[in-house]
Amino acid sequence: MRVIAAVSQSWQVIAGLLCFGCSALVWLAVLSRVPLSTAYPFVALGIAITTAAGLLLFNEPFSAIKIAGVSLIVFGVVAVSLAP
Repeated sequence: MRVIAAVSQSWQVIAGLLCFGCSALVWLAVLSRVPLSTAYPFVALGIAITTAAGLLLFNEPFSAIKIAGVSLIVFGVVAVSLAP
């Protein structure tokens, strides 16, 4: 119980939960305007954003295979968004 109390009083946890709630509201707004088959592939961009954040914020190693994987994801999302 002490861990739960400590975590629930952390500003980082509270900020993360607020961001999560805001993202859910934005996602619902997007889904009310865009077909699911068009909107959902953009969720995969979270992988690219997370990889870039790891590189920029935490100096994580960025190998050629990671570049290839993120590139495939980005090109896939672009291909889906351009499809009729």
